[in-house]
Amino acid sequence: MFGVLASANSVPPIEPECQTPTCMQSAKLIKEYIDFNADPCDDFYQYSFTGTWQTIMDENNEVLRTTYEGTFDDFIGNIDLDTLSDFHVSDQEQIDRQNFEKIQSYYKQCMDVNAIDAQGSAPVLPLISKVLGPLSEKFDPETLTTAVIEMTMQSVRTLFNTVVEQDDMQPEVYAFKLMQPDLSIPKEYYSNPDALKIYRESLVNLLNVVFGTAADDDTPEMANVRSQKLQEANLKPLSNEEISATVDRFIETEKYISSLSQDLGELHNPIKFYKRISVTEIQEKYPFINWERFFKSLTDGATPIPDYVVFSFAKYFDNINAWLSSAFTPSGKTPSSSPSLTTPQSQIQSLKDFFMIKIIIRWVYALDSKTREAWQPMKVFSLMGSHEEPPRNELCIKYAGDAMGMLQGRYYTMRKFGGEKERTGLKSMIKDIQDTLFEIVKGTKWFDQPTIDAALEKANKIVIEAAYSIDSPDERDPQNLQKYYEPLTISKASFLETETSATAWKINNKAKEKIGHPVSADVWRMNPSMTNAFYDGMTNRIVILAGLSNAPLYVPDNPIYLKYSSLGYVIAHELTHAFDSNGRYRDSNGKLFQWWSPETAKYYDELAQCFIKQFGNFTFMGPDNKEMHLNGQLTLSENIADTGGLVAAYKAFNKLWNGHGKLPGLDLSPEELFFVNFGMTWCSRRQPESALASAYTNGHSLEKFRINGPLQNFPQFAKTFQCPIGSPMNPEKKCSLWT
Repeated sequence: MFGVLASANSVPPIEPECQTPTCMQSAKLIKEYIDFNADPCDDFYQYSFTGTWQTIMDENNEVLRTTYEGTFDDFIGNIDLDTLSDFHVSDQEQIDRQNFEKIQSYYKQCMDVNAIDAQGSAPVLPLISKVLGPLSEKFDPETLTTAVIEMTMQSVRTLFNTVVEQDDMQPEVYAFKLMQPDLSIPKEYYSNPDALKIYRESLVNLLNVVFGTAADDDTPEMANVRSQKLQEANLKPLSNEEISATVDRFIETEKYISSLSQDLGELHNPIKFYKRISVTEIQEKYPFINWERFFKSLTDGATPIPDYVVFSFAKYFDNINAWLSSAFTPSGKTPSSSPSLTTPQSQIQSLKDFFMIKIIIRWVYALDSKTREAWQPMKVFSLMGSHEEPPRNELCIKYAGDAMGMLQGRYYTMRKFGGEKERTGLKSMIKDIQDTLFEIVKGTKWFDQPTIDAALEKANKIVIEAAYSIDSPDERDPQNLQKYYEPLTISKASFLETETSATAWKINNKAKEKIGHPVSADVWRMNPSMTNAFYDGMTNRIVILAGLSNAPLYVPDNPIYLKYSSLGYVIAHELTHAFDSNGRYRDSNGKLFQWWSPETAKYYDELAQCFIKQFGNFTFMGPDNKEMHLNGQLTLSENIADTGGLVAAYKAFNKLWNGHGKLPGLDLSPEELFFVNFGMTWCSRRQPESALASAYTNGHSLEKFRINGPLQNFPQFAKTFQCPIGSPMNPEKKCSLWT
């Protein structure tokens, strides 16, 4: 919880205390979060057991759990049809029922842990065999291409990553984009002995379960079954010594690939690093695979592949090509200093091990309990910080959303959010914040007039999308959704096979349905039941999802100081991204273009250094009580959006405030309640391991500093709580871009 010391009201209430049921509930919730004995000028944030976002996610999960565990008739009986007149219900009931049963079947299969456990790790073996099979005969660019195509279809990223998105310089056209691959662990962990120790132990345990000749807790029957399944997949069991050596080669390979990767900080200017390269040229420069065959595998077969590819990682591709090319030369010597990577023969074996383990890591979540438990120590250290998996129903709801998010979004929206009336109200609130942003842009002193004109044009063109999709696909139309998900099948063989079907559908949807087809700005990227929001600079639009627009973050009947300090702030944060260190490089149509004048850009860079230093000086406790610093450069864009979002939300509140007074039983003014509710938005609890991983990889600061940082920069906060100059929450030096 965070601390608030009651103080004199800076805005005297004009009306008596609000006594509506909504105000009573909001007051009760706030009392649970406030420590009246703490000094708000010292630290406005202290850890709490739960926070606003977690509360919403928990409630959303419960809505979806009861939906999936009931019948379609139960679902219909639990919704208010009068508020959903724009949704097809009775006129497409049969199709709606079929859609419901499809995603419910997915959920039930995921929940059937006994059936999943009975198969052990065997379902992943054919997926490994499909990749390693072509490489067993010989290792050359053609067999490597075959392996890479198969891994791409499994969404396993090893040597590089490929996406299909709008061309940054030509947003009306889809293009292939080549990027360096994601790593299994943060790059910094390779120089962290504790992390590497846990990583290695987890990998050894994982391979022991999948390939071991005598895995822990094995019965002779289980060992025989595993041996048989391995034989069927043309794979072999591994001894303890072989597993140990395989893991060592994998870590050396991944560590070496990480050393070839470019630091993302090098790419802060996307215009400078934007590059087009023809397919002919990329084949000449990087011949380690057959690029034409690879790109054709991602089209529908009848559509010609584009003439060019977009990529920003030329240095990485130069490095990886030099390394891989040496593997094709019998007498070659690789650039690596690692003993297992210096000869073609050792390099080939290391790459096979690398591919194999990356496949297992990719699919471990869909395998049996024993396999998942083997990987759990690494998840604890690098990802979650929790020693236990979330409840199975929460995981299956998440996986169902990943697989069929628009179907899940329909049933969630109808059950929890509402219809057109609610969507229109949410859009109206977004528009209020957008109008406030216009006023802020006009008064920005470090913008010169040409830049102000361009900023206003961009702000005016921001597309507002709220709650759920009404275009592609249309959440209101069961027939449209059925057609959308028709290629995705629920396998009777295994949960993993269902997941591979879902993955293939995603790849088809993201690549084969885009290349050669016109760009549609109406395609949604997120499942509406997610607790999330985003600004898409490529299409210059803001999307606020239905799953986020719920109590306690958003209650339509709440006083305006509560609405605008929570969801209003989130909206303002996302809109601010249009004008931050990333938004400066995209114009009103989403095209890469430096629309700031040189003078404005120079002024901004100087002001940005203040944020980099401020947030870089924030510290937190990592594992073993080791003090760690935030990365002010990594989090710059989000820190600016957090600070700017607070300013815009506060200004919108003040502009629209209609005189509502205090909440019952709370001696806090509307302005104080605005800041209290803002703090509640980010209350959360993290384990040290999770905090460390987030600080290494997440563009957002840790939650504590998403509260304290913006508030330290906002003079009105210090004025409201009468914080002395020089106190922790009212430092003399403040960072400001938007005022």
